[in-house]
Amino acid sequence: MITKTNVKMTQETTTNHSPESCLNQSSESPQEQTLNPGSKKSPSQTPEQSPNQRSSEALSWRPLTPSDIPAWAALGAADPSLLHSATERDLRDFLANPEVDPATETLALYRGDHLLAGATVSTMGDVDQDDDLDIYIGYACPDLTYLPELLSRCEQLAIGLAERSETRYSGLSVQVARDDDAEETNAALGELGYRLTRKYEVMRRPAAQIPTVHIDGVTFRAPTLADEEPLRLAHAEAFRDHYGRYDYEAASWHSFLTGWRMRLDCSVVALSEETGAVVGYALANDYGTELYIEYLGSLRAVRGRGVGGQLVDRVITNAARAGYATVGLDVDTHSSTGAGRLYTAHGFEGYCAEVTLEKRLR
Repeated sequence: MITKTNVKMTQETTTNHSPESCLNQSSESPQEQTLNPGSKKSPSQTPEQSPNQRSSEALSWRPLTPSDIPAWAALGAADPSLLHSATERDLRDFLANPEVDPATETLALYRGDHLLAGATVSTMGDVDQDDDLDIYIGYACPDLTYLPELLSRCEQLAIGLAERSETRYSGLSVQVARDDDAEETNAALGELGYRLTRKYEVMRRPAAQIPTVHIDGVTFRAPTLADEEPLRLAHAEAFRDHYGRYDYEAASWHSFLTGWRMRLDCSVVALSEETGAVVGYALANDYGTELYIEYLGSLRAVRGRGVGGQLVDRVITNAARAGYATVGLDVDTHSSTGAGRLYTAHGFEGYCAEVTLEKRLR
């Protein structure tokens, strides 16, 4: 998952509907309210201006700054096509990331003092299976009137980011992620040249204490920051054959592991008893009443031995002990490792989906 709030910061991280209503009822302020990944937002939340205001004030484009954060968070919450909603705290962390250059990787559209759209462009790290460099555009734009120019400007930022990249690539593509049910937005994206490339099912199950199972040659424990670099390298290796992989640089990985949502105490790392090396991991973030598994991976050497299932079960148990009501995750519906079957076997049920749409620029 890119979950997602680390790379897909529109919003972000992450992620909005359910069989009932997945909106996380919270006593937090609207600016700091934490939405569970998958919680539904109402179009009625869109900030409004009078026709006179809209017509009399000029449009202006500029990079996002820390002063934009309250309006940026409200804009993300107002965009019904987003499955991931970021709080002000998420956005502050994003802008503070040393690898983010707001001047060249963010964009804000204002009419007067009213924020109409906000966007970021982020490199996805390595090239994909087609030797393309993928750049993610995370955006919030409730009024589709502004979408064509917003994306056109973001595509130019993406080209600039690619030209500054040290990664060697043969082609350049940009990606966006939207709610699978956002038909109007997804149709508009199609008219702008974006094509559906992937679908991610968002799944959930109740937290519960599950008996552990011993696996010969493997030990399990909670990770610590001392595991930071071994985990980063294991993550890169585990996701090497996955679509949309994202190879974290050390600084970004540190930001992820030390982010305010991260629950290392509820996460799990699997270690080889013989070498002490990381052979699997499940890293989970806090989303109010839900513990969300951002990344789960195992190395090829231990696949088929039940390590993945034990990682899942131990996170579910940790969630119950920590007082969470549910455990969530998302999974590529075309996963090459059959991850969807694993999660279904461990009690997860899908309740909504996010789609990735891609446009080739070069």
